[in-house]
Amino acid sequence: MNIKLPFSRQDMAMYKLPVLLLAVSMLVGVVFSAGGHYFRKSQAQALLVAQGARAGSEITLKQAEDEKKTIEEYIERYRRIKAAGLMEEESRLDLVEAIGRTRERYKLFPVQLEIDQQNAVVPGPAGLESSETGFSLQESPLRITMPLLQEEDLSHLLEDLYKNKGLFVVESCSVTRGGGTSRLSNLGLEATLSAACRMHWITIRQSGN
Repeated sequence: MNIKLPFSRQDMAMYKLPVLLLAVSMLVGVVFSAGGHYFRKSQAQALLVAQGARAGSEITLKQAEDEKKTIEEYIERYRRIKAAGLMEEESRLDLVEAIGRTRERYKLFPVQLEIDQQNAVVPGPAGLESSETGFSLQESPLRITMPLLQEEDLSHLLEDLYKNKGLFVVESCSVTRGGGTSRLSNLGLEATLSAACRMHWITIRQSGN
């Protein structure tokens, strides 16, 4: 059975090249379309990765800034503590001489000073052991007794005492009438009051020192 084609072999040869070009162009279009979709998908994934990386970088940067701020705060605290003399070993001679200068400045009666043995301060339930912090608090109990001409004499002594190296914490102070037989011979004045104070001299010692 013979079937007559609507076009001859010559016609097919003539259309072969355009059809082939059309097929190639369609294939290229599909490739570019798929490639564009893949490219957009890759871009979206890259954007998500970049956003995640940026967020991670921002978190890391914030953590670094927070840590830097914390370190700076502790350095500043350390400087203040060091400037206050808390990091130095207590010098009892310096304390006696400082009290002597205060007596001379304000014309005070003689001061009796008793300093007990220095001991480590036992931390409370929320405290840290010195092995964990690298430092330990040290304290020396003090007792000061002195005749007073007026109550301001005691205030002058305590104010100057706070300016000395270390931290002085007053536990108790009492002022009573009567100064005994104390007398400032150079001024001819007699004491009318007497004071007694219990204090703690606090310093900080680095472990191993």
